[in-house]
Amino acid sequence: MNNTIKYVQILLLISLQLTAQENYQNVKKNIEEYIQIYKREGKTNKYLNTIISNFNESKKIELKDLKKDNVGICIILSEDNPDLIISPAKYTFYEEKINISAIGPQNPNELPDYMKEYVQKYLTEIESIGGTELFQKLILKKIETEGTFIENKTEYVVNEPNTISFIREKDNWMYIISIDDDYKNLTNPRIIVYCFKNSISGKNIFNLNDSLENTEKRKEKKLSKHEEDRKMFPLYHDFRIDDLREGLK
Repeated sequence: MNNTIKYVQILLLISLQLTAQENYQNVKKNIEEYIQIYKREGKTNKYLNTIISNFNESKKIELKDLKKDNVGICIILSEDNPDLIISPAKYTFYEEKINISAIGPQNPNELPDYMKEYVQKYLTEIESIGGTELFQKLILKKIETEGTFIENKTEYVVNEPNTISFIREKDNWMYIISIDDDYKNLTNPRIIVYCFKNSISGKNIFNLNDSLENTEKRKEKKLSKHEEDRKMFPLYHDFRIDDLREGLK
């Protein structure tokens, strides 16, 4: 038994050492080549460009933010997603381990309507996603965490089964780029780019005209409509989660 434990410990140590040697610069070329493939096929996505650009400008995420569960969106770069459809995503931290997951069917073109609604709200009215059907499910969904993490000078590196991820942070947003851990031996490794808003405050990077002031105006309008509904329907019951504060704080 002792020999078995020592063997497992040695394997874990080797895994951590290999992870520590990884950094985003090692895979940056893979991401750029994949984007060029899409461009040659006439496929572009301004949201993808925003995430990649912001990731490149970001710094290493603070540990306190790394350890928060979150919900967000992602774009899968693979043959399964020729049109660069945006999918929902969830980030889970539990017992010092991490899970980073794209949510939805393998082919993003088959996203059901309630997932499309979530994505649209995340891109344009992020303060409203607490009322979407998918948000409620994501908050309650329990996902097993297996990813170990270590830090280098520029990012945290997460080693999950079959995947390596690089995590950075900028202006209240967490950015992640994931790639097959065997990317050096694959012609077209699967790549996923993620972004997660750390709190409801601040601007929405996707809706460039969406200042905090505009967000507050929409909230005031929604609250006003909400009070009107209460007066008109005395038994009206509000299931809305207030500003995502419980889910994203």
